[in-house]
Amino acid sequence: MGLDFITHKAKAFRKMFDGGRDKLAVPDLLPSDEEWEEQHVLFEVHEGCTLTEGEELLVQLVGSSLIALRGHDPVATAATPPESILTAFRRAKGYVVARVTRFSEVSRTADLAFLLE
Repeated sequence: MGLDFITHKAKAFRKMFDGGRDKLAVPDLLPSDEEWEEQHVLFEVHEGCTLTEGEELLVQLVGSSLIALRGHDPVATAATPPESILTAFRRAKGYVVARVTRFSEVSRTADLAFLLE
């Protein structure tokens, strides 16, 4: 009875299992859109540097200030970021990739946004 039943129902079982395998292949534990809150920090842009909106920069924690780097060159500094931002940077081992959301040539400031836990 057991072997006969398995060979008779084998095709239907494979079809059902393949559908379940496709569902298992889709990652649904964490949603595709990040649930972390995007943080914005105001940076003072160094003299002679310009930033473009959407540009990605590496931000490094140095002491109690944040320095935005383009390659190896510092382009902006946030001298007094909030303590919550500093704590999140320490958890991220001191480096985070940020995106320029606004740049003002007149005031030489820029808003940089990054995702932190």
